Amino acid sequence: MDQSWLHVSTWTPSAPSVLDVHPDVFHDEGKLLPVLRIEWKVATDASIQYLRGVELAVLQVNNNQQICAQFDFQNNLPLQVRPDGGRWNFTFNRFEVEPGQMYQVTVHHLPKLGTSGDHNCKSTSYTVPDCRNPVMRTTMPCMQTGSLWEPSIDGKSLDDSSLLVSFNPGMESARYRIHVTSFPDEEKQCIETTHDIYEVIIFPLTFLLTQTKTEKNSYLPFCNCCSSRCVAHIYSS
Repeated sequence: MDQSWLHVSTWTPSAPSVLDVHPDVFHDEGKLLPVLRIEWKVATDASIQYLRGVELAVLQVNNNQQICAQFDFQNNLPLQVRPDGGRWNFTFNRFEVEPGQMYQVTVHHLPKLGTSGDHNCKSTSYTVPDCRNPVMRTTMPCMQTGSLWEPSIDGKSLDDSSLLVSFNPGMESARYRIHVTSFPDEEKQCIETTHDIYEVIIFPLTFLLTQTKTEKNSYLPFCNCCSSRCVAHIYSS
């Protein structure tokens, strides 16, 4: 914690003038992790001479967990703007996040402003894309929920009024839940049935369901790594 949170400073810098948050990925020991890319710019006023550091805070909204990072500048910024005339800007992309979750991002310039009701910080809310996003689906958390699984789902009505459903199981041993919704000609109300099966081999699996005219099949794997959070796949005939 910066000392300005405990002791009021005589002079303090202005809040960041611009704050942008984007999704990003970071390679860590061979794993691709989802992170936030936080970019902010310093206000172009005289208070820049009192900028001594910055505190970043990221709050995960659904569980109220917060992580922070503080950076202390070794030297003051020499000019109000960069030598090329642009505003001073900074970037940080090491906060690991969960796909699909909302975060509150705050950038606080240090020393902290001690005036009650006033702040020299800037905040914004950002929701990380879920595992359907092309970039996120290749990260480790999404891969653990089956984001790269291509089941090749197929359904076929047989002569004995049953339904042949087939799909390619994932490489990991898992329990699969197959939910079938069908609309027979003689029924006005749809018929639904659910089957739980276990599969440990890697060749395509087939089984029979005694229903006809299938409208929609959904497949939900239950792997050890993701339990009920695994990605469901839907097939409509």
